[in-house]
Amino acid sequence: MEDLELYLVDIVDPTFKDFEEHPTSRRHAFLACVVTCHAVDYLAYPNDPRSLRQQFEHQSEAFKIVNDVGHAFKHVVQGRPSAPRMMQSDVIERPPFYWGIGVWGLSRWGDEVGGVTLDSDRTVDLLETVRTAVAFLWSKVEASRRQLDEPPLIG
Repeated sequence: MEDLELYLVDIVDPTFKDFEEHPTSRRHAFLACVVTCHAVDYLAYPNDPRSLRQQFEHQSEAFKIVNDVGHAFKHVVQGRPSAPRMMQSDVIERPPFYWGIGVWGLSRWGDEVGGVTLDSDRTVDLLETVRTAVAFLWSKVEASRRQLDEPPLIG
């Protein structure tokens, strides 16, 4: 658990903060998704993380989306090549809603910043999705700590 907590503190949280500072950047979205979905590797070690990853996908829709985005960018597609769940080109920038800049059906009314979303589901805001997935992972750390009656490693 110590390795996961250090990974969250040293890698995931700062990478998510970078995404918060660049909310319309596909690159920052990709990096935040990759480091977040791979936190499972630290929790599962020394075992194969696949079953834990699947379990987390069932427990958290946000984690499932983050995992799909992270693996789609890293491996070109997420899923089997014959039937991918997501391709990296499905992750798109969402421009702010300003006259001359906003895009009908993509920009959101009242959105002055813009964001990153999925072309196949434009209701998804990847910044909020990553935020929820990171909170989900931290809840796993906290649950494990309570179960083992351990004090926080950091903080």
